[in-house]
Amino acid sequence: MKAGFCKVVITPPLGQVAFAGYNGRGTLPRGVLDDLCARALVFQPSPDPATWVVIMTTDLFMLRRQFVEQVRALATQLTGISGANMCIHAIHSHQGPDTLGIYFPGHDFDGRFLDDAWMNHLARQLAGVIYGATKHAFECRIGFGEAKLEGHTINRREESLFTRPASHQRTIDPRIPIIRVDDLRGNHRVLVTGFATHPTFLSTFEQWGAELVPYVERACKRSLGANVEIMYFTSQAGDIVPVLPRKREEKQLIINPKRDLKPNQVSIILSERQSKTAIEIEIPQVQQLAKKFHLGTVEEFIEGFYQDLGADAFMEGESLIVTGNITLRKVAEALAKYVSYRTSVRNVKNYARIFAGQIARVFSTIETAPDVDVRIDQELADIYIDDEDMAEQFEVLIARGNSGRSPDGRITVQTEVQGIKIGEAYICCWPAEPVNEIGLRLKELIKNQGGAGPVFFWELCNDGFGYLLTPFEWDAQGYEATVFSFGRDNGSILEQASLRVASRLLGRKITWEDVPLPVYRPAPSTKTIQRLKDEFLASQQNS
Repeated sequence: MKAGFCKVVITPPLGQVAFAGYNGRGTLPRGVLDDLCARALVFQPSPDPATWVVIMTTDLFMLRRQFVEQVRALATQLTGISGANMCIHAIHSHQGPDTLGIYFPGHDFDGRFLDDAWMNHLARQLAGVIYGATKHAFECRIGFGEAKLEGHTINRREESLFTRPASHQRTIDPRIPIIRVDDLRGNHRVLVTGFATHPTFLSTFEQWGAELVPYVERACKRSLGANVEIMYFTSQAGDIVPVLPRKREEKQLIINPKRDLKPNQVSIILSERQSKTAIEIEIPQVQQLAKKFHLGTVEEFIEGFYQDLGADAFMEGESLIVTGNITLRKVAEALAKYVSYRTSVRNVKNYARIFAGQIARVFSTIETAPDVDVRIDQELADIYIDDEDMAEQFEVLIARGNSGRSPDGRITVQTEVQGIKIGEAYICCWPAEPVNEIGLRLKELIKNQGGAGPVFFWELCNDGFGYLLTPFEWDAQGYEATVFSFGRDNGSILEQASLRVASRLLGRKITWEDVPLPVYRPAPSTKTIQRLKDEFLASQQNS
């Protein structure tokens, strides 16, 4: 068995390509926090490229299937590998570029602002990463395992409490997939991992970023060795977010408060004065503020204001004076943004350190083998757009895809699911963002009925079009159903397709059942959320 790996920077140009998701929609990117990358691993069970299997992860928001087909066609020309043997994943970075064309500043969701020139260049880059991986092949040994990080994620739908209670307890998935690829001398070459997260807890100053991935990569390299390459795949994440458990409410900065403060709130009073040439805003006690919120040096503070406002700043005693074409409100907003940015980076670093520590505990115990059975299969399926408002709102986006009409007149879009067998391990590869219950159920069914070893689940593979729900969650509505979800039964359609793929790869018939889901310990709720939760549950018992 051979494997080949390649990593390439794919950071888009500044000021031209829009951000994805809700972060930074008001402006175009103007800097780079962390370079975005694409990483490809090609398993080569034999010299025949027809048997080769590609897994690729990209630091992108999501990728539509027609774009994936473009990448596959280019990569097939370069390598001879069948497009059906390629799994292309997006980590769902909200600090990454808009690959859908619906987030251009001032034009949310109208679908006309996809940067086709850059997308065509990106397709060539991604195909080139696959080509590069085939040219860096080495004899390998492969092993797999599973770590666990319990108590660090929250099921968003459970915490939101905007629906009736589910028929089962909403839970989280703390399991960390680990695929270890070594060379024959025992050197660690590639770690394939991931987590069930909705990676949106990093804020920036309108900078490109890959969310938690660069921090996980650096933390894992410190634990496992500088030469190991990291591939991170986001697991089912339609309704779960990562957090750092805290014993108390997170510290908040309140600027020019108009009411009494809570114990977790820190106030600061900004004042305005007029110099001979410009308006000056005074931020007092900057050193104390920086210490309380871990904001770094005064020089970094000053650079933050220059980046955000184009304004000069200088120290005057213990105060920072910001001067230029500014207002007190603009300075207050910039200060709040800077505190949020530095706090989020610190939290992500801590989270990555803990995550890497859990991997390190398991990684060294994994046994590897030189001759591992690696196979891939796929199935195409039509999903339905039941919501007329969605069909109208995303008309341009839908038209760009492979859309049609069902006999009953509904709009259909073709998508796909994949399965990958690596030794005793099995990977479900899904498009879009399925809610947690779908991933947990498929893991249970494939493991119990299919006889697989650890079962992993990757979302946003080969396609991206919002959330995939269970029928219950569709009927319950809530954020995912109302913001970006196309049909009530689409999750069920793809569950059945996924089980057929697993049945073929594992050689056992696997049938759908509404099995009990494992329940894990979520992250502790803040006092505010816990109070709302207790009140809601009490109202249900009394009704």
